[in-house]
Amino acid sequence: MSSEYDNISDLNQPVRYRRPLFERLQDLTFKFDRGMGVRWFRLGFFLLAVLLVILIYTGTQFHGLRSRESMDLGQLGRNLALGRGYVTRNIRPVDLAYLGSIGKPSLREDREVIPELWTPPVYPMILAGWFRIVKPQTRIGFVKHELQISAQQLPADLGKLQSLYAGARGEAMRIDRMMVILAWIFFLADLGMVFLVARELFDRRIALISVVLCLLCDSLLDSCVDGGMLPFLALLVLGLVWLLMKAQRWAATKISVYWVTGALVGCGLLVGVATLTRYTMVCLLVPVALLLKMTMRVGWRVKFGFCFGAFLLVLTPWMMRNFKVADSPFGLARWSATRIAPDERGENTARLELERQFNVKQDLGWKRLAVHALTNWKKLYRETVKDTGAGYLIAFFLVGLLYRFRRDETGRLQWLIAGALIVTGIWLGFAGLPEKNFFTVFVPVIAMYSAAFFFVMFERLQLRKRWARRGVVGLFVGMNVLPAVMTLLPPRPLSPYPPYDGGVVTAMGETFREHDLLASDIPWAVAWYSDRSAVLIPVEEKTYMEFINDPLHVISGIYLTTRSEWRLDAIQNYKFWLSKYDFVHPPPESFPLKYRRQLTPDGEQVLWSDQPK
Repeated sequence: MSSEYDNISDLNQPVRYRRPLFERLQDLTFKFDRGMGVRWFRLGFFLLAVLLVILIYTGTQFHGLRSRESMDLGQLGRNLALGRGYVTRNIRPVDLAYLGSIGKPSLREDREVIPELWTPPVYPMILAGWFRIVKPQTRIGFVKHELQISAQQLPADLGKLQSLYAGARGEAMRIDRMMVILAWIFFLADLGMVFLVARELFDRRIALISVVLCLLCDSLLDSCVDGGMLPFLALLVLGLVWLLMKAQRWAATKISVYWVTGALVGCGLLVGVATLTRYTMVCLLVPVALLLKMTMRVGWRVKFGFCFGAFLLVLTPWMMRNFKVADSPFGLARWSATRIAPDERGENTARLELERQFNVKQDLGWKRLAVHALTNWKKLYRETVKDTGAGYLIAFFLVGLLYRFRRDETGRLQWLIAGALIVTGIWLGFAGLPEKNFFTVFVPVIAMYSAAFFFVMFERLQLRKRWARRGVVGLFVGMNVLPAVMTLLPPRPLSPYPPYDGGVVTAMGETFREHDLLASDIPWAVAWYSDRSAVLIPVEEKTYMEFINDPLHVISGIYLTTRSEWRLDAIQNYKFWLSKYDFVHPPPESFPLKYRRQLTPDGEQVLWSDQPK
C-alpha cells in the first residue's frame, strides 16, 4: 500500500540557488575586464591601429604606381591570368636581337608578344592568382559612350578630352590599387611572422616592440605603396629564419633526424622560391651552408645536400623553360652586368641603354666588371646600408653582433642575417643596384635583433622609475619611427606625372587594336595601363626603320614623353626621336607615321600614328 509521501522528492537534496541577472552580468564583466576580455580588447585595438596606419600612409603617399618594376610585374601577371602564358608586352630591342640571333620566333604580324627573358616567374604567378579574383582590366567604354566619343578616337574638344582622361585615370588608379592591396596583405603576414619568430627567439616584450618597429618602418611602408615584391620576399626571409631555428633546436635535442631533414628541405624550397622571385636571393645559400657547418658538424654536408636538392628542384623547371625559349638557363638577366652606369645618370639608365641596343654583343671584360662593382659598392656603403630600416635599426643590429646572446641559435641566426647582407652586397656590386633598397627584405629580422640588443643595454641602466623606463623605450621607438612620421608631413608626393599618367596612357592605348604594336619610351606603362604591346624606342633610326618596323611587325604608333626618369632629353644618341617634338618642321618623307598629336596641353605627351587619332 503506497504512502502519501511516496511522490515527495528527497528532502535532503540542496535547493538550487538561481542568481539574479545583474550578478551574472557583473561576473561576466569582471572576467572580461580582468581575464580573456583584456587580451581580445588589446588585440582588436592593435588591429585597428594597424588598419589606421595602412589607410593614412596609403591615402597620403599613394597617387598611382611610380615604379617601372611594379608595372612590368603587373602586366606579366595579367598575361598569365588571361591565359597568354609567361609572355611580355614590354618589348625590348635587345630581346628581339637575341631571339633572332638564336633562330627563335619573336614578333610577327599575328603575334605581338614575346617570351619574358628577364624577370623570374614567382611573383607574376602570385599576381596572376590575385588578378583572377579582382579582374585588373581598364574599362573606359562607358566613359566614351557618355561623352559620345567614337571608337578608336580621341576627342578634339579639350573639355571632352580632359573628361575622358579623368574617367580613364580612375580606372588606372583602380588597377594600381590592386597591386598595392596585395603588397599590404603580405605586409600584414610579415607582422604576424615577426611576432612569432621574435617570441620564439627572445620573449613577448621584444616581439611586441619588433612588430611596432616594423609597422612604423618607413622603408617597409614605402615598399607596400610601391606595389612591388619586397614585402613578399621579407615574408620568405622570416620563414627561412623560422625553419632554421627549428632545425637547430631539433638537432640539439636529438629529435628524429626526419624532422631536421624536413626543416632543411623546407629551407631549400624557400630559398628556391625566393630566387625565382628575385635572382639576388640565391645569395642566401652561402650563409645557410655556413650555418649548417657550424651547428651540425656531423653530417652537415648530407643535410645541406638535402637543402640544396630542394633548391634545385624548384629551379629546374624554370631553367628548362629558359633553355627551350632562349637557349640560356636564366634568360637575359645575366646581361645586366654588361654596362657601367655613368655617375650622372644611374644604374637604371645603364640597363635602359642595354635594352635599347639591337645587338647581342656582350662586353664582359674583367676591368669593366671591377669598375662596375666598385662604383656600386661605394653607393652601397655611402647610402644603401645607412638607409636600411630608415632609422637607427641597422646601427643597433651591427653593434649587437658584438654581444653574445644566451641562446646559441639566436646568435647564430644573427650572424646568418649579417652574412646574407654581406653576400648580397657583393652580388649587387656586380649585378647592379635596383631602384629600391633591396636590404629592406631583411629589415623585419634586423628590427628583432635591434630591439633585443636595446633591451640588453636598457636593463643595465637599472631605471627604477616607471616614467623613466617608459621614456627610454619610447625614445628608442620614436627615433626609429621618426622617418615615417616625417614622410607623412607636408610636402607630400603628388601624381607620378611626368612621365606616368595612367589616364593618358589608358585613353591613348584604347585607340589602337589589341594586336597593334606601339613604340614608346615607357613601354611598361603602355603594357600595364592600356594592355597593348610596346617596343622600347631603340637608339638609332636605322634600327627602327630597317630591323623592327617592317621585317618584324608594323608599328602603328609612337608614344613619347619628354621628362622620362632616365633624362631622354640629355642623351645625344636619340636626336632622331627628339626632333619629332618639333611641330614646326615635319618629319622626313620616309617616316611612316604621318599623323601626330599632343596628348596633353603642356605638350609633354606626344603621339604619332598611322591613322588620325
